[in-house]
Amino acid sequence: MTWPTKKLGEMECVLRFLRNCNIKFDKNEILPNEREDDVVDVVYRNRKFQIVKADFEFQKLLGITPSRNGIKIISWRGRSEQDILRDFIFNPVKKKDKYGRTARGVILVLDSYRTPPWIEQKLEIFRKFEFEKLKTLGFDEIYLVCPNKNIEIYP
Repeated sequence: MTWPTKKLGEMECVLRFLRNCNIKFDKNEILPNEREDDVVDVVYRNRKFQIVKADFEFQKLLGITPSRNGIKIISWRGRSEQDILRDFIFNPVKKKDKYGRTARGVILVLDSYRTPPWIEQKLEIFRKFEFEKLKTLGFDEIYLVCPNKNIEIYP
């Protein structure tokens, strides 16, 4: 079956999540939810996932920027540690602050194209101040899914 690009990206993110967890899996077991605007984007066995892009604005820009000789040149502002926490963690999580109780039993994954340096250390500070907010989102677990590792955000 052929899936839309968005669904393929969501399935790829779950595949990366499982691979980063060292879970043996069959790619055919990673299935998209065909209903749009549902709390569940992808299902793997009995696990349900909601996927959101980390650093969405940059990824959107990357997707629409033409390449020259296979290279994309993007003029982008320098970012502070606070900017990176906002773009990679806070904004994507805030974007999914609409599901409440319907998110129970679902894992929220923030799909990241890179592993920001020092993010794990700064997450401790973020968790300390935002733990109650993360709890009220309703998701059982929240991870930043990077190319080679998953970084736990909640619980």
